[in-house]
Amino acid sequence: MLKITEDDVNTVQVAEINCHDFDAEKLVYDSAVLELESPIPEGKWKPVKIAKEFTPSEGQKGTIIGWGRIFHGGPISRMLQKIEVEVYDDETCGKKFSNEHHICLGAPPLGGACNGDSGTALIVDGVQVGIASFITNLCGTSNKRYPNVYSRVSSYYDWIHSVAENLQATY
Repeated sequence: MLKITEDDVNTVQVAEINCHDFDAEKLVYDSAVLELESPIPEGKWKPVKIAKEFTPSEGQKGTIIGWGRIFHGGPISRMLQKIEVEVYDDETCGKKFSNEHHICLGAPPLGGACNGDSGTALIVDGVQVGIASFITNLCGTSNKRYPNVYSRVSSYYDWIHSVAENLQATY
């Protein structure tokens, strides 16, 4: 785990935020592309590929990471958190949410996304397939009835690349 106070932490200012047209009624288009003021310094991190296509299968595992609250009502974490989760298939998620735009997942008790994790990654097989969007119950309670819901990166793949191609970064 990476602590905020460690030497390996780098802070880079955001020059511009490019938001998709979020639809609050349908809870879709919850994504953004950030243009940074400078490159991220080299370190122990590696860039992640984003999914052009993704169809979850029953029992598939993934990893979520984030700096969000450790438990409902608790403090924001000072350590980067990481947990293995179960990614639900489209049939399960589609009962409540748009499969075109959402991925649903469940986590072990007292695990999963929480306040402060929005915008963080869902990684499956080394590829980012989701962006933390919202939780449907209290933190630490994510299951098929009350899943954590992530924006499906493959739904925004073309938009992300279109925005990235037009960034003004000169570095």
